[in-house]
Amino acid sequence: MRGTVLDNSFMGGDCKIERQKRNYYRIPANIETYNVKVEMLEDYNQQEVKAEKVNLAEKSNFFFNQASKASKQKDSEFYRIHQVVATSTFKVKPSDLYISDQFLKFLHSLPVEYNYALYRQIFQLFGTHYFSSGTLGGTYDLLFQYDREELKTFGLEEAQASYCINQDNTIYTFFYNRESSSKTCGSHSISTKYEGSIVKASEKCLTSVKGGKSEFTAALAWEKKSISSGSTTYLDWVNSTIENPTVINYQLLPLVNLVRGFSCAVTKRRHLHKALDQYMTEFDSCKCSPCPNNGRPALSGTECTCICQTGTYGENCEKRAPDYTSDAADGHWSCWSSWTECDATLKKHRTRTCNNPEPQRGGKDCPGSHKQEEDCTISIFKE
Repeated sequence: MRGTVLDNSFMGGDCKIERQKRNYYRIPANIETYNVKVEMLEDYNQQEVKAEKVNLAEKSNFFFNQASKASKQKDSEFYRIHQVVATSTFKVKPSDLYISDQFLKFLHSLPVEYNYALYRQIFQLFGTHYFSSGTLGGTYDLLFQYDREELKTFGLEEAQASYCINQDNTIYTFFYNRESSSKTCGSHSISTKYEGSIVKASEKCLTSVKGGKSEFTAALAWEKKSISSGSTTYLDWVNSTIENPTVINYQLLPLVNLVRGFSCAVTKRRHLHKALDQYMTEFDSCKCSPCPNNGRPALSGTECTCICQTGTYGENCEKRAPDYTSDAADGHWSCWSSWTECDATLKKHRTRTCNNPEPQRGGKDCPGSHKQEEDCTISIFKE
């Protein structure tokens, strides 16, 4: 989602108001429901800070893909702290939506004849989907990278390492604004090498902040240094997400659904359906070859890369740590076939196969269905 698709500045000539505890909120004409959860910092309930070990090969977004680049040089282990501030929820009307002028102008400029290069531009400029409902607020992610061999020397199991990160005085003070009372982790070899701080033992920390005012998001960039007990950096950011939220959880609908109500809309909608299928295949990892050691193939732009399992590393995940003994290979999908012609029920179908590679030696099956079905679009005009 890039350019503005819906005109949410338009109020529809009405004064639809949502009354909450303290304030009134005027609702745009496109919004069916809007509910405020947090109006002031006093309404915010601090969630428990909990570090969890993550396997990058099972994650698929830009943040984790960036982390995978850091893991290629050595055998690494990652622990994530994920904080969510949910300030409000919304739901868009199912029909009669007001679209933005720039989106409408672009739709009018599209030719009636199918031209993939021109129709492709709409997805580059406006994305492929729009929000139909969701939650507003902010998210804060910390991803700590550790050398697995060094982590073993600390004598910590996974659950203990997670607990030590949670109770680390730097983390505890940053989120709770008070010092940790736990002394459990100081008894390990971390105490002599890293002053008792497992956070200081990390090789690297990646930060991702969504929502809030820019001056507060910049302050959340993590550095391995002591935090004063009076620091309000985190709560300042939480407070700023109330007035400057972003969409943090959502349901999507295809952009093509909005193409209606103007001249040649049916024809252009049909062309956009066709262009969307073609556009999505450009960014599908089904084009990539299988990765060694059960790495997950990913397509970054036009380049295939491998996201490594914990215990493997190297440019293509070809290297193994001594304790990585698994020979399992999870299944991955081939690319979708072309759509069939419309059948007697006015449906068309396409299929894909779990053979890129197929599951081997106890590996997981491919997620999702091998078959898709869509209604056919019937036109009384010739192509």
